Amino acid sequence: MRRAYLALAMALLPAVMPAQDSDANVSARDGDAAWRAGKYTTAIYFLTKAVSAEPKHASAWNGLCTANLALDLLDAAIDACQHQIDIDPKSPGIYGALGSALWRQGKHAEAISAFQKQVEIDPSAGSHAILGRHYYLSKRYADAIRELEAALSAWPRMSTAEADLAGAYLASGRTDAGLSKLHELMETGQPSAATLNSAAYALADYAVNLDLAEQYGESAEADVIAGIVTDKEQGSVAELRREALLAACWDTLGWVCFRQGKLDKAESFIKAAWALNPEGTVGDHLSQVFEKRGQKAQAPQAPAQELIAAGKLLPDSATADFKITQALLPAAHAAHFLRGDERLRPFANTVAELSPPGIFPDGALNKMIRLATLACPGQGAACSIRLLSASDAIFAELRAAPVEAAFSADAILARPQSGVTPPVPTYRPPPEYSEKARKKKIEGTVILYVEVDPTGHARNIKVVRSLGSGLDEKAIEAVSRWEFRPGMKDGQPVTFAATIEVNFRLERR
Repeated sequence: MRRAYLALAMALLPAVMPAQDSDANVSARDGDAAWRAGKYTTAIYFLTKAVSAEPKHASAWNGLCTANLALDLLDAAIDACQHQIDIDPKSPGIYGALGSALWRQGKHAEAISAFQKQVEIDPSAGSHAILGRHYYLSKRYADAIRELEAALSAWPRMSTAEADLAGAYLASGRTDAGLSKLHELMETGQPSAATLNSAAYALADYAVNLDLAEQYGESAEADVIAGIVTDKEQGSVAELRREALLAACWDTLGWVCFRQGKLDKAESFIKAAWALNPEGTVGDHLSQVFEKRGQKAQAPQAPAQELIAAGKLLPDSATADFKITQALLPAAHAAHFLRGDERLRPFANTVAELSPPGIFPDGALNKMIRLATLACPGQGAACSIRLLSASDAIFAELRAAPVEAAFSADAILARPQSGVTPPVPTYRPPPEYSEKARKKKIEGTVILYVEVDPTGHARNIKVVRSLGSGLDEKAIEAVSRWEFRPGMKDGQPVTFAATIEVNFRLERR
């Protein structure tokens, strides 16, 4: 017989707090701390609790806006920004965050309006720099120069603004001013790889001093590759960010080579950039290379992607993510199951074999980590592999981070409180497997948020981490039947909040 096993993880949550601090404020503070720690899924959990308890909370919607923006959940980010603006239109940075979300959606005119509003509310160097950058990207060079000069007059050593200003000067035909600003940028600090790449791209885009552009581009590429090679956490978000930047460096170097008339080298770099992070500008550059050769533009051909054998084994749909180590041929790829439907774990080698090869244009790198999704529609149909772009892989990893429901800005959960004892379960009937999950052989953990009232019963049960396939409902059903010795504060029973982990594991004979 297959059964589910259960583990309990009790944690004192903000239900036991000083009287002057509301639950909403505590949740908002924990959400803000989680955001600052880069734990965006956890931040959204706590900030959602805050606005549920207090819909017009002074700052929680602002945090929800920026946390959703960090996960590229743009509709949710815009909705949260609008809520915050309705509550307090002068909230710090709120129009800047709204503008960033709108820009990513391609709503450039609306985004510019939001950035302009941010400058009106907060005419700081940062606000001017952000507006100036988006003017520059919109090719409104006179407006960009005005805003970027205003930013740098207040904060002279803002490297991103300096690089953008140099590009705006070059685009406006003020070549000497642009080269002078780039020289100043390189001589007065230690520019990052991203700044070096921006400078190289600006020079290439306006065909100015291409030898210097090549020098900057190669320095940027070398810095990024050095970080990838020495990174001990392969597949981490930090490494994936480096790979996205590497794609930008390869596109820049390809664009420099194109301007120099080195078409073979240009094609090599730009194809590598496209394979790693296909996006509009790179595709346009690749098309120009083919056009220059008198050839029809060609999209890189994907390899055979059908996994017929896997599809025949699955009566219903299933997806899983794999981490792939792309190696320089003739070395073989390797793939490892990352998360998803356990039935797809055995197909790691097949995913590795059918994933497209990596492109390493100058031999400075011989392997990189990629993420791929194996999707099987079920009903005996063939499965397919989708290799995630470098940018999509970053957001996929960030979104997959588990919610830390016991996270606390004040580390309340880690230290005992005087006069406080937590609830103790006295009766814990285990959950049963749902038939759907049993057939799919799904295992994992459902995390529930509960409030244990003074009578010792679990109330207000909510799912914090889901497994789906009916297991969430089975976990709630079981925990709702639990009985507790209630939590006590100063000798009196009180309501405590807790997180409970319900672990589903199949018995194996």
